[in-house]
Amino acid sequence: MKFGTHHEWGKLREVVIGISPAEDFVVFHEASQRWLTPDGDRFCREHKGRHLLDVDPGRARLMERQVDALAELVALQGVTVHRPQRLQGDERTFMAPNGEGAQLFPRDAMIVIGDHV
Repeated sequence: MKFGTHHEWGKLREVVIGISPAEDFVVFHEASQRWLTPDGDRFCREHKGRHLLDVDPGRARLMERQVDALAELVALQGVTVHRPQRLQGDERTFMAPNGEGAQLFPRDAMIVIGDHV
């Protein structure tokens, strides 16, 4: 399969949009998260390692709906939307200290320039 990008202003044809199943999202905190707001930092420190659905079900469901709505909106514009499969078993837990492999931002793991991933 050929792929590639040569600029960022052409017509978007395909995109990867993450998933955020409410029951999968685990709150995490680490020293590198200096970008958090003071409230966010307190929340993450207090609830580190817990499922967001148990701590704040409204927020967990809202995150799930927002990312799903974004994928639907982009697809309605004629863009092919790719979404990752949910992680299972060892795939989820190898990142356990950092939120059990959250998949909200799957694009962060891959950058494409030209035909190089």
